[in-house]
Amino acid sequence: MTQKLLSRFSIKHSLLLIFAATVLISLSLSSLSCSKNPADPDDIHDNDSTEIPEGFIPISSFEELCKIGKDPKYPLDSSYILIRDIDASPSRSMNSRKGFEPIGMKNKFTGVFDGAGHSIRNLYINWPDSATVGMFGYIYDAQISRLHIAADTVRGKEDVGGIVGCAERSFIDSCSFTGIVTGRKWVGGIAGIAEASKITRCISGGIVFSDTVFGGSAGGLIGMIDNQTIVAFSYSDASVIGNHNAGGLVGYSHNESAIRQSYSTGSVNGGKGYTGGLLGFVFRGIVEECYSTGEVIWNPPGQAGGLIGRADTSGSTKNNSVIDRCYWDISSSGISNSGGGAAKDTTILVARDTTITAGGVTIDTTVSVSIDTTLYTGEQGRESKFMKIRQTYEGWDFDNVWRIDSAKTTPYFRWHNNPFK
Repeated sequence: MTQKLLSRFSIKHSLLLIFAATVLISLSLSSLSCSKNPADPDDIHDNDSTEIPEGFIPISSFEELCKIGKDPKYPLDSSYILIRDIDASPSRSMNSRKGFEPIGMKNKFTGVFDGAGHSIRNLYINWPDSATVGMFGYIYDAQISRLHIAADTVRGKEDVGGIVGCAERSFIDSCSFTGIVTGRKWVGGIAGIAEASKITRCISGGIVFSDTVFGGSAGGLIGMIDNQTIVAFSYSDASVIGNHNAGGLVGYSHNESAIRQSYSTGSVNGGKGYTGGLLGFVFRGIVEECYSTGEVIWNPPGQAGGLIGRADTSGSTKNNSVIDRCYWDISSSGISNSGGGAAKDTTILVARDTTITAGGVTIDTTVSVSIDTTLYTGEQGRESKFMKIRQTYEGWDFDNVWRIDSAKTTPYFRWHNNPFK
């Protein structure tokens, strides 16, 4: 395995990257109007364009957003829907300049929040001594969908995510986040940690940064997935910087969780744990029909891989992980090996058939692999030119999930040009 060492210069470079990104994101967001919501008459989605389902409470302003969980008329177990874009610029001066207080940070959010395709922009959250930090802090048996957030900063201590700090038995679908997310451990662009949950069709961008060397993980989309969580049809182009487990999409996958039909393109700058272009460390999990193209840099004595930093596949049968039909770009990652190991026959059943109930809706979270299944392809490294050829991706679903422009692009989702519709 070719090693790239993190020198003092590279650490300084990472900090400069965060500073530069902060400036660029701030400049980009400052181009939006900071007047009363909605910011721009040409950019609004008003009441006429959003149908309000029966039983849902409409949210049309930043002031109303701030009432959730604090006003008796806006309880944490109700259903909400955005009916227009929101400019959250006032958040910067709230709570002694700590910014917006996450919904459900003190008590769990157990309801439904439908963004209806609308955006919340200029969101500022700076609670460095608090856990479960994001627009939503802790969600349980909840559902969040079609929500797009462009944030200045989301900062917390642990369980820090752009949209959700910690998700348990919940469903997050068709959401996107761009901005800077920082914390000590369990940090991700969409969620810091997801347990017994399902995350589908989500996108993240910007920078994800975790500064701890004692545990935790950082992922472009999610810091850690645990307890049969599923991530599917999602991607990240966020730059990830972490001192423990770091992955372009997920930092750490644990306990029968699965990543399916997803990819990452952002750079990953890891520390002394496990670093991978897609995933830092997987234990008793599934990774299938995925790829990564981002540059991978790490610091010995850590371990790094083009796709996966480390996958437990050599222990007892019940502890093995399954990697199938996955690829990484050798040229752009700078690494010719990956931690998933060679493909081999498996007789394990990874995960149980199960369902969760989120916001009163039953959601299938089956992540099982058939018994006595032969896995032929495992994970394979390819040069950049071959990553842009359909024939490389043996067994992939190009009829329903993927598209590829031969010799021009790597695979992308069929909904890419019209997301979340």
